Amino acid sequence: MCVIVDANSLSSVFNPTDEYHEDFQPVYDWIIKGKGKLIMGGTHYNKEISKCRKYLKIINVLKKQSKVYTADSEKVDQLEAEIRSKIPDPDFDDPHLPAIAIVGKCKVICSRDTRSIKFVTSPCLYPNKISIPKYYCSRRNISLLSDKYIHSFHKPLNSFNKATILQVSQLIHDI
Repeated sequence: MCVIVDANSLSSVFNPTDEYHEDFQPVYDWIIKGKGKLIMGGTHYNKEISKCRKYLKIINVLKKQSKVYTADSEKVDQLEAEIRSKIPDPDFDDPHLPAIAIVGKCKVICSRDTRSIKFVTSPCLYPNKISIPKYYCSRRNISLLSDKYIHSFHKPLNSFNKATILQVSQLIHDI
């Protein structure tokens, strides 16, 4: 599974002491121990991620090991503006998520922000033949951690070797 991890959920995925980690550990396991890959991109998302300094070292290790796909930021930003104009609701503060999903060919968004689901999954945002992303919000969504939700664009996917798993584990331990 390729997944966009919303900035509000980085701690839940990567910090074992986070109160929500138990629900999000399957996402961690899928990325670190399995074939999962992070999808990132766009000015807004990158700005949000840069505020999560604790997790930047982990993200950099993932990037070095080809476990991150960075969608073209210019395309994401342009699409985000279009999406914002389609749904001008002030409660919709995540138009970057569907933009990243479309440009990055991502079928799963991991987030604790369930308020955004009704906006992000609105069919009016997605061109024909583009899958509306599914939301991973808790352990009950574990079935999304499957090759079924990996766009062919991202295949084949690779797993980490034991040394890299240990390296990431150490970085997490140091948080």
